This record gives sequence, structure tokens and C-alpha cells, in this order.
Amino acid sequence: MTTIADASTAQRCQGTPTLSVVDNRGLAVRSVQYNRTTAENPLDELITQQTYSELGHLTTSIDPRLLAEQQLDPSVPPNFLYLTSLSGRELQVHSQDAGDRLALYDVEGGVVWQQDSRDQQLSRTFDTLHRLTSISEVSEGVSRVSERLIYADATASSEANQRGQLLQSYSPAGLTLTPSYSITGQPLSSQQQFLRDDILHSDWLGAESDWWEALTPDTYLTRWAYDALGQQVQLTDAQNNQQRQRFNIAGQLAASELLLAGQTTPKAVLQAIDYSAAGQVLHEEAGNGVVTDYVYEPQTQRLSSLTTTRPAQSGRAIQLQALTYQYDPIGNLLAINDAAKAIRYTRNQRVVPGNQYTYDALYQLCQACGRENANAGQQTQALPPAIVPLWQEAGELTNYTRTYTYDRANNLTAIQHVGLHPYTQQMLVASTSNRAVQQTLGLTPQDVDGFFDACGNLQQLTAGQPLTWDSRNQLLRTTQVLRSGSDDDCEVYWYDGAGQRATKLGTTLTSGTTRTQRVRYLPGLELRQTEQTPNEGGSMSVTERLQVIQFDAAGRLALRVLHWEQGQPESIDNDQYRYSLDDQLGSSLLEVDQQADILTWEEYFPFGGTAVWSARNESETQYKFVRYSGKERDATGLYYYGFRYYAPWLSRWLNPDPAGTIDGLNLFGMVGNNPTTFKDDSGNQKTGYIFSPFSNEDAVKMVIGDNAQRRLRGKMTRTIIFENQFREAEFLQNLEKLKADISSPINNAIFISGLLKRYGNNPDPTFDAIAEAVNDIRTYSIDSENNILPQLGPDTKLYIEGHGSAGSDTISADRCADGDRIAIYDVGGILSEGGLPKDYQDIRVLWCQSADTIQEAASGGGQLNVKKSASAQKFADILGELGFSNVEVTGYKGIGYYSGYTKDNHMRQRLPGDSIDTRRKDAKQIFKANLP
Repeated sequence: MTTIADASTAQRCQGTPTLSVVDNRGLAVRSVQYNRTTAENPLDELITQQTYSELGHLTTSIDPRLLAEQQLDPSVPPNFLYLTSLSGRELQVHSQDAGDRLALYDVEGGVVWQQDSRDQQLSRTFDTLHRLTSISEVSEGVSRVSERLIYADATASSEANQRGQLLQSYSPAGLTLTPSYSITGQPLSSQQQFLRDDILHSDWLGAESDWWEALTPDTYLTRWAYDALGQQVQLTDAQNNQQRQRFNIAGQLAASELLLAGQTTPKAVLQAIDYSAAGQVLHEEAGNGVVTDYVYEPQTQRLSSLTTTRPAQSGRAIQLQALTYQYDPIGNLLAINDAAKAIRYTRNQRVVPGNQYTYDALYQLCQACGRENANAGQQTQALPPAIVPLWQEAGELTNYTRTYTYDRANNLTAIQHVGLHPYTQQMLVASTSNRAVQQTLGLTPQDVDGFFDACGNLQQLTAGQPLTWDSRNQLLRTTQVLRSGSDDDCEVYWYDGAGQRATKLGTTLTSGTTRTQRVRYLPGLELRQTEQTPNEGGSMSVTERLQVIQFDAAGRLALRVLHWEQGQPESIDNDQYRYSLDDQLGSSLLEVDQQADILTWEEYFPFGGTAVWSARNESETQYKFVRYSGKERDATGLYYYGFRYYAPWLSRWLNPDPAGTIDGLNLFGMVGNNPTTFKDDSGNQKTGYIFSPFSNEDAVKMVIGDNAQRRLRGKMTRTIIFENQFREAEFLQNLEKLKADISSPINNAIFISGLLKRYGNNPDPTFDAIAEAVNDIRTYSIDSENNILPQLGPDTKLYIEGHGSAGSDTISADRCADGDRIAIYDVGGILSEGGLPKDYQDIRVLWCQSADTIQEAASGGGQLNVKKSASAQKFADILGELGFSNVEVTGYKGIGYYSGYTKDNHMRQRLPGDSIDTRRKDAKQIFKANLP
């Protein structure tokens, strides 16, 4: 049985509700939680406190640890202090974790200047359409222009759909030129040039003709093709490899193939894939004949078992995986077992191929059991020695048990490892922040802040391994070996304007030579080159040129193809296909080749360390780049997540969350200390989805406003989910109409004028922000027929758009409520019938006054003395009746405004009687089902 009635978990969680205390304005001033690790332990009451200004703007937030200390010592500061404008914009934020951030805004709400605690300044300029045109930075007293953006004007080519589009982007990583767009605004081609290795910081000052000297001469061209719905059907990378994919009538991936440059016959990557009526993948067959079958628990749609097989061949087993999963009623993973691997007996131990997990009352992982390499020793930055060759694990694997301890601010403070080599790793947390380092002899909490800069960036991995951060608090350089009088062993990183890594350059000093390894990151492709230069003089020589083709449309089996132009290892065939079989977090467990033979085998500790590591030969160990959570592991042992770097041996991020408090007041914690159930895709946020019951023009505007702001802030846009293909087609039709309308100056003025009426005291959106959002929305992942609903895990949140009123039983498609309407009961039915897991927890309803109650006439008429429940409470009750017993429905008080078209506006609510609007997050209230 997939979901089990875990008595110990039930006993631990008994009497541990989460309470919210609100003031007379409906603002949440306290959140109370109760925790314990065993049923025998007394409950620990954890209080998080917020204070607000007279206008209802958040002024302070403090976590349970600091609040308890503050009651003993009033000088203890809160985690966050906010200074806001009259309209609620954050002018100054002081974070104990991340330091100070100051910001100034223009009349349209754009941030034109900001400064942090390292005295680093960033200034933005905009054109008359309020499009970003440049970013200037001042760091360590040096001023430079780090970004320039050049747009096509009205005289640009209409055949290439250039007008109004971004043509050239000079970023901190180099130049991206986009010469052509599709009619829906998606790029058809892109040319990239990178910054030279000897230039760490871009400076696009002066004439454009002078900027070319800072760029490498090589140009990389990528091309795309799309179908009528805007879905990508082909990508031709910078080395002319073609990735192709097909979709079925429901818009689901049906098959894919890869044609390598210079070849005439493509190879199938995904041969077949079948879906259930709820959109769950039931069966898929990879291009190498590997077949995976999935079974789901009917009541919850959780994955119950997964079986992966390969073609029969003499001398090898057919089964690669036979995984079974067990969950508690909340959805926390309790156990994974793999019947495809044998039980071993080592050193008087019975070593079972599986993992078991237990949690505290806050669902933080408190114990994990599994197996590990016998020679692993204490977990460090380095990988354990690999078992070579494969399947020689008799006597090589032993059992382990790990116990995790946390403080009252959710900092992991200790890992007790019991195994062949037992040890305890302790983390020391700073007195007044969540900054922490490994405990060493003589270190005190007062010393911890000295290991971080003023913005909370860690200054060294270990003693003698300093870290350098750029002016945007992105990791610039890591040093593995620090030398006096000669070059260090180090890695240097460059990032594009969106904050994504574009180049990695590693340098190591060996006997007589300097070895340089460079990685260029391009769409669907990595170019890896190794060079050697004699230290005593002589010319540089290239020893390896490797293309790594990344194919994402391969079903469950992620594919990377290795093509050597030079320096191919003798023990590896060229054009090697490496299919990765992943776990529930996307971590690579097994790699198999085109013949379905196993290349590597890896298992992981919770929080990301490697527990089991084995390979077919030593060469194969050098070419596994993607590992835990599907992320690249660097030579430093760090994992790169897109916006931050993660240190698995510390179980922490290196620097504070750039998204702020989206996942709580602790800006260093990893997935709420539940790394077996949750995952982080980018290093800064949960994954969000929008369910739109409607597809009219108003629905299009609401979705655009929300996603435009997220994209401009560097956050992942939210996938849109529709009830059926009719809704999707109507949505796209209205989207095209809106795009055509705002292309006309007259209609554009009418459109913005209409939006201005809804913004009240908030800054108005700009044409560019709206047009950019409209043109860009077709690049979002648009799902129909609820294909995604069954796959939504506990680390996601689901937003529901619409218009409503206090206590309403229905929501409507437009503000006047005279259009299409749907009962909230029917919305619940759509989610249930569409396969949303019954243990789903986080649903947020965005219609107006969803958290407000009203008085209605009592039976018999006359007096208003019966309170009508908030519609969010009604919706929670409906979902409870439909079997969603753990769901939490977040509603919002007041009237909502979509202020999301510009980067620095916030979604806002206007509370009754207030003339100044409140940020939406400060007007929320959480409801749970009132079950009989």
C-alpha cells in the first residue's frame, strides 16, 4: 500500500496545529506552530511575529528563536526591518541574514537605483517606453556599464518580426543577438558571443564599435521552430545538432528524436509514451529500448511503483529498477525500496537496497536510513572513491543511519552519522542571524558573522579556499588551492543578464603545465574545452574538445550525448548516449548507454551527499556532470541551481535567498528541511501553477500581469492549466486579439487607460511591460486537459484566478459578474476529477474578497445577524468533502488589483475603509476544511 497509517507520525503530530493570530484589521500578527520529534517529547511552541505600520505595511518580522531571545534581551533585533513608502514600496529592507538593501523608484514604479550593505550600487535607465536600456554598477569605487539593451524601432524588418523587439543584449557574459522572431514573439534564431576570459567584468561604455574588442571572435547560432500553438518542435543548436519532438492531439509529448551534425538518419530518443485519463504517464519507451511502467495509488494519485526494464541480453539482468514508495497521509516519503537490486550481507550486516525516513511534527526530516560505500568516511566536498567495476559491491556497501537536529529557526545544527565510520557534524549558528558554519574547536556564535560579508555571502568553503562575489552577489570565483608566488587553482564564473551561468573557467597548476577547462553554456548544448600551457614557456595546446548535447524532451530518462571533436578517451565510444534514470527529486541514479548497459550508479544521502558511487570504469566517472536533484556538480563540490550554489556537505546554500522570504524567514535553509519530499528547481522558490477556469480577455490580462512581473524579477513564470482544449484555444484566441490591439497606438492607449482605473494609488504599468508580457506569454508552458494536475507535488502551489465577492458561492469571468460564471463547488470538482493528488496542500484563491465575511439577514427577515462564511473557507470545506483532507486554502481580504506588469510593483489588495492599498501577502488568511 502506497499511503500507510503511520502511527508514530500520527502520535508526534497530535495536538500540533498551526494557528494564525490576526489584529482588528485582519493582518496576521502572529503565527504559532508546535513541534516535537517523538510523541514522548513535550511540545515546543514556536511563535513568529510581525508588526505593521498605521497604513498596514509590514515593518518587522521575527522568528521563534530571536523572539524568545528578544523577550529576555530587548536589544535583540528582528530578522527583518522594513521602511516603506506611503504606497507600500520597500525603500529599505534590513535583513539579519542578507544585510541592508536600499531602493529608489521612478514615477512608473521601476527601480532606478539600489544599494546593498557592501556599498555596491546599481542604476537602471529606461527609454520613453520604459524599456530597460542599461544597467550601471559601482563596486569598490569603480563605475561601469554592465548591461546594454538595444531594441528594434518602427523601421526594422517586418518580415523578421523585429519591430519593438529586443535585438541586442550586451550582458555581463557577452552579447546575444536575436535577428528574427516568430509571429507569436518567440525567438527563431539567436547568435551569442562571450566575454573574453581575461575580462572579469563587462563594461559597455562608449561607442558600440568599441565593445567588440571585449568579445571572443567565435559566434554561436541557435535556431528554433514551433507549431501553431507555439510549442517547440525543433531546436538546432550551435553545432548543428537537431532535437525534434512531436505532440499528440492533447498537446502532450508523444515522441522525440535527435539528428547529430553530419549524420543523415536521426535516432529515436523517446519512442512511445502513454498517459492515463488524468494525464499521468503510465508507460514510456526510450530510444535504447529501456521501458518504464508507472503505477499510481488511485485515492491520491501518488506514485506507488516504478519498474524499468531493458531488452534481454545474455549475461545481464533485465530489470534496472523495481521501486516501490510509501508515504504518510500528508504525503511525506517514508520509504523507497528497489527490488531490482540484491540484498547483501556485509560485516554481519544485512544491507537492503532501500531507504527509510522519519519526520518531526513540522515535517522536517529527523532520521534517515540507507546504505553507503563502505570506504566513504565522513562526508566532505569530495566524492567517495568509486566502486569500479560495477556490481562488485559484495563487502563494499554497509548500512547507515543519520539523525538530524534543528534549532527553533529551522537551522540544521547537527548530523549524527552511524555507520562503519561514525561521526557527528555540528553547525554553529550566529547569535542574531541564520548564518552558520561548521563547528571547529574554540569557535563561538559571536564569531560566525566574520565568515560572511555584509550581504550574507560565505567568504570561504574551508580554510584556504576563499570565495569571491560579484557586485550582484553572484559567486564570481572559487579557489581550491591558494598559492603564494604562483597561480591558484580556481574556477571563475560569468552570468548573463538573467543571472544564469554562461561560462565556467577552471584553472589548475600541475607539474610543469597549467591546465584550463572552459565550459560554454548554450541552448541545448555545452561546449567543453581543455587546454594545457607549459609553465616555462611555450604555446597553448588543446587536449580535449567535447560537445555535450542536452536533450530535455526524452520522457523520464534525461539524455546527454557526448561528442568529442578532439581528445576522446580510449574506453568511451564517440557520440555516447547517456540516458539518466532519476529519482523523485530528479537526482541521477543510473546512467545507461544506447545498448542499455549501465555506465554509472549513484545513490544519495538526504540533503545531497553521495552515499553510493560506482562506475563501469574510471573514465566513466569523469563524464557524469549532472547528479543530485538534476543539477551540475562543480569541481568545488558545489551544485549550481541557477540562482544560487548549494553545499551538500553543509546542507545549506552559500548565500541568502535572492527571492527574499518566499520560503520563510530563514534565507539559508534547504526546502524546509524536508529534502526527501521537496525539491528546489532554481535555488529561490517553490514552483507555482495558475488554474484559469475562464479564458476571456480579462483572464488573459490577469495571467499576463502575474507572470510578467515574475519574469522581470528573474523568477520562474507560472504554468497555466486549463480545464480542456476549448478553454485553451479560446485563451490563445483572446491573447492574439489583445496582442493585435496593443500594437495599435490608439487601442494601446485605451488598454492602458483601462488598467489605470484599476490601479488606484499604485503606479501605472507601461506599454513595454505589457507588450513584453503579451509577446512572451506564448513561451510559457501552457497545459490543457489537466495533464499537469496529477503531477503536482507538495513543493508546488496552485493559484486560481477569477472574480468574486465576500461570501460568494460562485466566481465570474469578469469584474461586472455579468459574463461566464462557475460555482466554486464545480471548481473543486474539476480539480478532483482532473487528478489533483488528494494530499495536495497549498491552494491560493485570487478572486476579490475571498477571505472576507459578510452579515446576511437571519431567517424570518429583518436583522443582519448571521455571518456568511468567506468564500475561501467554503472552498476549503468543499475540497475537504472531496477528499482533500490536508488542503490549506489561502484567501485574501479586500479588492485585488493586478499591479504586476512592472518589475517593482506588488500585487495589492484594498481593504475596506482604506485609501492606501496593502500588499497582497499582508492581506492573506489561511483556511482549512471544517470536516465533521
